[in-house]
Amino acid sequence: TLPRGKDLAKTIAYSEIIVSARFVEAFRAHRLTGARFLPVLRKGGRGVLDSWYQLEVTSRPIGVASRTRFGINLFDADEAGEYRCPLGHVLGLNLLSELSVVREDWDGADLCATKQWTGMRSRNGGVFRPHPLLLVSPRLRHLLGELKAKGFELEVAHLV
Repeated sequence: TLPRGKDLAKTIAYSEIIVSARFVEAFRAHRLTGARFLPVLRKGGRGVLDSWYQLEVTSRPIGVASRTRFGINLFDADEAGEYRCPLGHVLGLNLLSELSVVREDWDGADLCATKQWTGMRSRNGGVFRPHPLLLVSPRLRHLLGELKAKGFELEVAHLV
């Protein structure tokens, strides 16, 4: 089911993000960078939806700085590492602090995603899986405000 009155929406498992045609037109008109927009197919493969596009981040991934904290909740930092990948690909179940990212990794794009992911994989093969965090430039944040876009939340991120 597609959302009404929103410009951005994600699937329950965060595996796909769709954006409105209005968002895509504004993104392109302002010559923002870091994304391309793929068609969304109708159920059963009966053509495409003109009003929605799947968001694909094309910019270089940005590393999460070590000062960023992840865990199960504020009182449980997941010391056992149940939700962390030992290779560092998944940093934890939830973001517990403001996000800090490595400045040198940023290629100047207006939309970026983190190299490392957060979240969990379903134990029974379900739909949940880890996902990257998205970052927007001040230019894209300003555009979202101008559009009065709906369907997302913004938080502060630091380039360190």
